Amino acid sequence: MDWVRLGMMVEAYGDLGTIVGMNGSANLDVVFVNQLKMGKHKHNCHPWCETRYFDAEGRVIRDYTEKAKGARAAQLDGGQEAALTRCAAGRDGECGHKACPQLRDNEPAKSGRHCPLDQLGSELNG
Repeated sequence: MDWVRLGMMVEAYGDLGTIVGMNGSANLDVVFVNQLKMGKHKHNCHPWCETRYFDAEGRVIRDYTEKAKGARAAQLDGGQEAALTRCAAGRDGECGHKACPQLRDNEPAKSGRHCPLDQLGSELNG
């Protein structure tokens, strides 16, 4: 998860917080906004378990919640998929979206090209 940055806003199990580090178990250290509820200390949070990540403007850039997984499954079951505006690959890098340009163009096998819809790295790195 090379796109994760210190200071990035996250939501873990419905609570907003800020990433302040990573720990020895490869999890995130998060300090939550609601310190009355969560305390002032950092919490050990799994990076993919009921977690959403936000960019500097507050837009969701990754969503690993069950609700998001259910929405993706409903799209696939319904046969109608919305046009893609960003990479729809899962954590394993596989994409089953019918409009995926990688699948359409036989990538990355053909040229090694990374998904053209995944502009996340350039957005976060300035």
